[in-house]
Amino acid sequence: MKFEKFVKQLGGSGVIQTRENGEKWLASATSMLKIPDQMGGIIAENIVPMPTNIEAILRREPTGTPAFLSKAILPCGDSSIKDCIRVFAANENPNKLKLPISNDDYGLIDFRHDQVEMLTNYDLETKEMSVVALLVKRPYINDDAELIGVIFPMADYVDNI
Repeated sequence: MKFEKFVKQLGGSGVIQTRENGEKWLASATSMLKIPDQMGGIIAENIVPMPTNIEAILRREPTGTPAFLSKAILPCGDSSIKDCIRVFAANENPNKLKLPISNDDYGLIDFRHDQVEMLTNYDLETKEMSVVALLVKRPYINDDAELIGVIFPMADYVDNI
């Protein structure tokens, strides 16, 4: 992921969230990126412990389903590219598992180096799968990929894509 771009995009309005294992993540309202170990100082509004619901996502991340960019939507006919909504779909079920993200969050993914997966949730009562987040991972040779970013769906568009 493009961490420096994320820092510029937030302009100091992000929040640093610290995990129990010592990792630090920079978060906005819709996405969060792991702060690289070699990164020095970061300007942020606050430093807080990682919220328990986000910690749960980070702990179960190895269960991601491979995803791909399926389409881009302009909300209105006269919308500019910054208003574009990027829709990711799961490789295994592209018609049902879709996740819309903002163009700003899409710009954080480095498709030459990152792999993208969907984190899904299965509801036992309804027997339906839902998408929780888009996981961005940096693959390593002969090793598991490292989770470096989480992008949450644009709530206003989840049911309309």
